[in-house]
Amino acid sequence: MGRSLRRLLRLLKLARKAPQSTQSTSKASAALPSSGFAFIDNSQGASAAIAELSDALVDVFEDLNLEETKAQLESLIRCLDEKGSEYTNHRLEENQFQSWHCSEKEARLIAVAWKCADDSYSKSLDGTRKEVHHLESCTLIQDHVTLPNIIGTVKKISFTIVTTTNTSSNNLLPMLVIAVRGSASHVDCMVNANGDARDVKDFIVGSRALDLNTNSGLQAHAGFLSCASALDSIISERIEEYRMNRGGSHVMFTGHSAGGAVASLLYLRSLSNCTENSPRFSCITFGAPPTVSFSVNLHQASPSKGLCLNIINEFDPVARADKAYILTVVNFIRDIYGRPSISNESSDFESLASSTESIPSLHKGFSRSELDKKTWPISPAVFCHVGPRVVLRKRLEPQGITWIQAVEVSQAEFEKLIFWGVPVHKRARYAERVESLASGHFNGASGWES
Repeated sequence: MGRSLRRLLRLLKLARKAPQSTQSTSKASAALPSSGFAFIDNSQGASAAIAELSDALVDVFEDLNLEETKAQLESLIRCLDEKGSEYTNHRLEENQFQSWHCSEKEARLIAVAWKCADDSYSKSLDGTRKEVHHLESCTLIQDHVTLPNIIGTVKKISFTIVTTTNTSSNNLLPMLVIAVRGSASHVDCMVNANGDARDVKDFIVGSRALDLNTNSGLQAHAGFLSCASALDSIISERIEEYRMNRGGSHVMFTGHSAGGAVASLLYLRSLSNCTENSPRFSCITFGAPPTVSFSVNLHQASPSKGLCLNIINEFDPVARADKAYILTVVNFIRDIYGRPSISNESSDFESLASSTESIPSLHKGFSRSELDKKTWPISPAVFCHVGPRVVLRKRLEPQGITWIQAVEVSQAEFEKLIFWGVPVHKRARYAERVESLASGHFNGASGWES
């Protein structure tokens, strides 16, 4: 996450040196239709996004020394976190969630998903050898690795076969885990920045496992959709091979950060192609940004079928990141530097620097009592997650004891939140909290009953 922000600041520095160029780039990119080539579309989309950010922050640049990128980044993160804590919607309130529980076998499945998602970042995982790992009663065999291409449309994916010595205790095993790696390069960040809404067309359609009308109008994050489309044939081939050669009946998609976003679209794609002979499908993501324009009804989202969960650390800003939330971040930064807020209804960014006031629609979704409190106005979300959101909260007792609280948060409540805690997006923080789930040490419990 830190590296991605540093790359963004460097791009903004370049944009500052040619402000007139960024305005023309924004207009030109916005006017161009989809080229039909993922790399070109991602490049155009990212260029427009960077140009828009540059224009939005042009008057803030006067107060920033982007020559000291790392120091400025750290200072900005601290400012966001400290100032954000002044607002009531920077964290979950007791009336915004319900307690979330899972069985021990489901918790083990989450732990396996995390292990595969985390391992996908490993440079040693290059497909030259089949690594074997053991996790509790599970054996994980890294069966295949697809390496990324240089233009970012094909992300690195690991395919792991998971077996258990005690199949009677978990009907979700054995399974094939497909883990999509998160951002690890400049081209990955370019894909992430292409955040326009794109029609899913024939890529995601209704099926026996997916309640979706033909003319539903479902849209998805353009960059992540282009990645999922590029990976489709690879994924289908590996799933079919697993089903035919190993008799596999369960396939799970997973990923951290942007990898989780792409994984969720591949999951929907697999549900679109479901037949009576298809394996069951699951999807468990970690700190993933939202990807689709509205919540999709999953026919098979039940314990007897598969799992669909978005695991999110409280305060993780990436889990909120869509174009509307980026506008919220921009306005927050402008406020820190004494600049007026920007309208979310501007058709282009020519007038952003001269904008003088926030607009009422930024408060959409808040009750009167909530607005009476000190809440930061947030633009209505563009995208939402696939499936429910499980937020892991780290709680501190007066005695200094920390424990994990797992709660489920609806889309309506989740999009009211301003999360600024960049450090909690780190994989190490997710590893700690997933371990608490796996061992049963959450929601006041001290472990699983034997």
